[in-house]
Amino acid sequence: MKFKLYFNILMLVSILSNGNCATTQIEEISFSDKGNLKFLSSKNPEAAKILKAVRDLEAKNSSYSGEFSMRIENFVPKKETFSADGKIFYDKPSGKMYIELADPFFGMIVSRVYTDGNSIHIKTANGGMQVLPMGDILLKDPSGKKQSTIPFPVLYSLLSNNSSGLAGTDPMYVNLSEKAILVKKAGEDITFWTTDFGISSVELLSKKSNLKAITKVQGTVSFPPKITITRIVEPKTNLDQNKVEIKMKKIFLSETISASKFQF
Repeated sequence: MKFKLYFNILMLVSILSNGNCATTQIEEISFSDKGNLKFLSSKNPEAAKILKAVRDLEAKNSSYSGEFSMRIENFVPKKETFSADGKIFYDKPSGKMYIELADPFFGMIVSRVYTDGNSIHIKTANGGMQVLPMGDILLKDPSGKKQSTIPFPVLYSLLSNNSSGLAGTDPMYVNLSEKAILVKKAGEDITFWTTDFGISSVELLSKKSNLKAITKVQGTVSFPPKITITRIVEPKTNLDQNKVEIKMKKIFLSETISASKFQF
């Protein structure tokens, strides 16, 4: 009897929350127009100066922990929304990041994601742990019925203000006027748009995954970013597939994060 009552309450809250989210849509963000931009090789002296400035800024980053709220809009196969509360830990010296997602009403943990910058460890409430290469991940809502494809590397780059790790040894090109860094990977183009305060947005065009995505800081660029919006579209049609909004509620800066935070 108690289980039936709890289930009915959960269903009611889920219906009400979806109704509320539908009235407040995630803000629209646009992809940058790179058509007329000239990108120079990273070996160009002026391009090298910009890359050095970006690396110097990344070196000044700190570790941090925080709490955030997340909203996700799915557009395929139909328009659906769901939300979650989250915790995040980022350790600057090691590059490790841990994200925990919970049901916003009952506090049940539904997903845990851990990365060292090279691989992704995922554990859900309904399944065991998966270890995946750094790439796209599927996030599910608390019911497990709705799922969203998230290009995790671009989100990780923005939340860590780190372009170096994702770029690796792949060829890089720089646009001087926009301080944009284009990384050419096998089957993927990644563009980092930078400012004097950090990365403002990251764009991905992936032939491997057949998706185009942008993750962008809303408002003032700072580290860590207070609000980020991610938009994923189908490359040929530019039709929306998913949108993700992350709003930081609490942020605590520190030199390092305990290793115990980066394990399930």
